[in-house]
Amino acid sequence: MLTHPLPKLLTNRGSDTSDITIRCLLILGSLAFVIRVLVVPALNLTDLLSISVIMVVWYSRRTAVYYVTESGTVG
Repeated sequence: MLTHPLPKLLTNRGSDTSDITIRCLLILGSLAFVIRVLVVPALNLTDLLSISVIMVVWYSRRTAVYYVTESGTVG
């Protein structure tokens, strides 16, 4: 049995206008890439580079999550 409740999640920042704009552009780029793959299924080096860039930018734009303990410290 748990002696302490599960920690609460706290984000360090909200989405601002530039963050929303970047995410919209990434969604459009991702959709364009999927349509391109469906039309011409053969992938080349440029397509693989596009996938890598999209994945790296999506990962870097994720909001960090901190765990707040019962005593109020962030860990």
